[in-house]
This record gives sequence, structure tokens and C-alpha cells, in this order.
Amino acid sequence: MLTCLASAVVSAGFELPAAAQDAKTQAHVDAEIAKLRAAQEAALAKMQADQDAALASLRRKEAELDRQLAKVTAQQAQLAAQQAATEQAQAASRAAAATAAADPSKAKSAEPAPVSLSLLGVPVHLFGNITLRYDYSTNSNLTESLTNGIQANWLLTRIRFGAEFGDTGPVIGGFRFSSGENPNPAVPFVSLSSAFQPAAIGMDQAWATVRPFDDREQLQFTIGRMKNPFWRGSIGTVRTQMQWDDDVNLAGAALTARFYKSKGAAPFTISNTIAYMQVQSALDAAFIGLTGVVSGLGDQVRFTSKYVDGGVSYYEWLNLNTGLSVPTSQPSAGYVSAQTPTSAFLLTPGFQQTNTVVNYGPAGGASTGFLDPTYKILNPTVQVHVPFKSPKLGDPDAYVLFDYAHNFLPSHTLNAQGNLPTATPQTCASCTPVAGSNGGSTTTPSLNDGVGITVGARLGDKTYQHGLHPMNVWVTYRYVESNAALATFADSDLGAGTGYQGWAFGTNYRILPHLMTSVQYFDFMGYPLMENHVQRLFVDVMGDF
Repeated sequence: MLTCLASAVVSAGFELPAAAQDAKTQAHVDAEIAKLRAAQEAALAKMQADQDAALASLRRKEAELDRQLAKVTAQQAQLAAQQAATEQAQAASRAAAATAAADPSKAKSAEPAPVSLSLLGVPVHLFGNITLRYDYSTNSNLTESLTNGIQANWLLTRIRFGAEFGDTGPVIGGFRFSSGENPNPAVPFVSLSSAFQPAAIGMDQAWATVRPFDDREQLQFTIGRMKNPFWRGSIGTVRTQMQWDDDVNLAGAALTARFYKSKGAAPFTISNTIAYMQVQSALDAAFIGLTGVVSGLGDQVRFTSKYVDGGVSYYEWLNLNTGLSVPTSQPSAGYVSAQTPTSAFLLTPGFQQTNTVVNYGPAGGASTGFLDPTYKILNPTVQVHVPFKSPKLGDPDAYVLFDYAHNFLPSHTLNAQGNLPTATPQTCASCTPVAGSNGGSTTTPSLNDGVGITVGARLGDKTYQHGLHPMNVWVTYRYVESNAALATFADSDLGAGTGYQGWAFGTNYRILPHLMTSVQYFDFMGYPLMENHVQRLFVDVMGDF
């Protein structure tokens, strides 16, 4: 019994200290493990954060590389477009050179190449010019004014700049700003005698053309404020201006179609151009006179060949008296019109007014209108040119340009005032028809024919490698009756409208590729009745790009 008790005591004395030691060790181990786990988790979190930061940095670098790649791609596309535009321009230049080599008479007059660039892959050509003109003009001083017949003795300027888009593509367009042309659309020059005030500049061209076929000249449809679509000459810088002044730009739409083109280097072609031209409009309203749209229709059949070019044009002008207001007063009947007297829009101050007109209303010309509100003009034009082979002289061309016009107007009975008889001649003593030598009524001539001829030459080396640079010389004679053209848009230099006969002499010469001089002299008997002797001298210096 004692032995067993001793054994139990001895056994219990050794086991208690060992259990306590094991618990302490386990706690220490757990703490260490927890610390290790915390350190491990912190290290893993730091590694994850580092990886996330590195990944974000990589993504930023990747985005930057993408942006740089897109920029490079865009630059490459722009370079490709510019290269394509350059190649198109070179191809056009080679084609023009080949045409000129095959037929020098078809070579265009020497002009500086426009500044070319690309906008969103579309070729753009910029151009502009500034002209300084000395103008000295005299007339017969028929009204015995105090000017001694001197109309002008001053400096003028013309400023123009613009751009054209598309080049050889199916859709092209352009715009141009110009000084002047207001109120007279045929006069872009403005005086420098304006107390240093700025000159007005407006948009005189804004157009778009669709050319759907690979052969761009086969069909062309143009809309907007456009260049004159009617052919008026081919050689050099001179065009006939009996119907259209060089500075007039039409507003409306035009369609040109080529019906025939033969084979060969100098093909024979036949084409047709039709156009609608809107001039001015007045909406219907009470007490404002005649309303409607002043408009024009034009149709031209044109042919070209190696030595002869020509065209037959027909123009019809409608509603020319729009804007005319003629008040009617009958005091004896107790009626006085409140309507304001006004002249037709095209006969208001600033426009060329040399057509036959009638004062329909009060004295002083407050209600002046066209004698005939509709013009129907036939205008055949032909140019014969002969090329000469001489590289040093620029393979010159001599040419003759002939122009004729006839306006299909009726004759009118003449009365004491030169006006038309009224429906009630009993109330108007001056409306009695004037008796002729045979006792019958006299009719007024329609004054509806015009004829012009220009003889000239284009010569000079367009490469500027020889001593004679590009130049043109010409002489023009015209006899144009008052109604042979709509004076508003006719030549503003020789004749200043219609109703004149006389001469024009001119020459221009390119001193440098972007610098040209010109001298023109005009001597004509002008409006009214071809009795006003006018002499004009223009000396121009023009810089362009």
C-alpha cells in the first residue's frame, strides 16, 4: 500500500511541470506562426500592390504607344494623301504638257502653280492675287460739267484670294473672295482715294461640281456662285466680253455634257452647256410695283478642234422690270396713289444702264424701266488659231476671235416723249404717235445687234528658260447697239455696257512667274447714241500665287 502511494506521488510530481511547459511552448509557437502569417500576408499584399502598380504602368505605356502609333498612322495617311495629290498634279501636268506638245494652240496661258496641300486627304489649292492699276479716263464732256472731261486719274486696286478642293476627283469645289463688285458686279477695282479706309471684300465664288465619270469632262454639274460656264475663247488671256464681263460670276446651276470626242492628240469635240441664273427676286406684296424673279436661261453648243473652236449661245432674260413701281394719280377723280415710285432693280444706281429704257412714271426718271422686259439673245462665237513651232518664242499662236449677237426684240411705235402709247391716249397729249415722212406712225429701231472681232497672239516661253517670257498682245473692235446684250453684265472697260463702237489695244507680260504687267488702251464712241467719245488708259502690275 505504501509502495503504491509513493509511486503515485512520484508520478504526479513529474507530470505537472511538463504540461505547463508544453502549453507555454504551444502558445509561443502559435504566436510565431501568427507573426509569420502576418508577415507573409503583408509581403504578399506588397507584392500584389507592386504588381498592380507595374501593370498600371505597363498599361499607361501601352496606351501611350497606341497614341503614338495612331499619330504615326495619321501622319502616314496624310503623307500618302499628299503624295497622291502630288502624283495627281504631276500626272495632270504631264497630260497638259503632252497636250501642248501635240497641239501647242491648246496650251493654257502661263499661270503660276497654286499652293497645294491636303485637308483630310482632299487636295486643296490656294491662290490669290493683288493688282495695282493706274486709270486715266476722259470723255466728251457732253453735259459741260466742270471736270474738263476727265473721268478718272487715280490709282485703283483689286484683291482676290481663295481655294479650290478635290483636284481630279469626282467632286470638286471652291470659293473666292474679291474686292469691289458692289454695286457693279463687273467692276472689282476699288479706289485707293478713300482716306485710308478699308475696302469692302465679299465672296464672289462659292461652288461645287459633280463629275461622276472617269472622264471628268464627259458630264459636269455645278451649283452655287460659280465661274462663268460659257465658252468665250480658248487662246491666251483674252476672252470676248460683249455678253459677259470677265469679272462677272453667275449664281445658279449649270450642266455641261460632252456628246462626242474623236480620237487623236487634237480631238474634235462637241458639248452642250445649259444654265439657270438667278439675278434678283421680289416677293409679292401690295404697293411695291412689279414682283417676281429676275432670271436668265442660257444654252450653248460648243465645238473644239485643232485650229477652230466655236460656240452658239442663246440667252433669255426674264422679268427685267422687277422692282418697277409706277404710282397712278387721278386728282380730278379724287384719287392719289400712295405707292412709292421706284425704278426696276437693274436700273438702280451703280449698275451699267445703257439698254433702251422708258420713264413710266413721274418726271425725273423715278420710275424707269426697260422698254422690253424680256431679252432673247442669239450669240454665235468662233475662234480660228494658227500655231507656230518656235521653242524660243514659246511655240506662239496667232488667232482671230469673232463674236456676233442679235436680240429678238419687237419694234415699237414712237411718240412725242419716246415712250409707248398708253391705252387711253386721250388723257396724254404726248402719247400721240409721231408721224413719219409718209404720214404714218414712226417706229423706233430695236438697236439689237452687235459684232466684235479680236486679233491677237500668245507667245513667250512658259518655262522661263529663254529671254522672252509669256506674253499676250491683242486688238479688239466692236460695234454694239444698245440692246445687243444685257448691259448689266457686259464689258465694263470697252463700252461700259452697250451702245458703243470703238477699239481696245492691250498687252501683258510676265516679268517673273508670279509678277505680271499689263497695259490697255480704249478708244470708243459710247452711250448715249454713240456720241460720247471716251478714252481710257489702264496700267496694271499684278502679283499672284
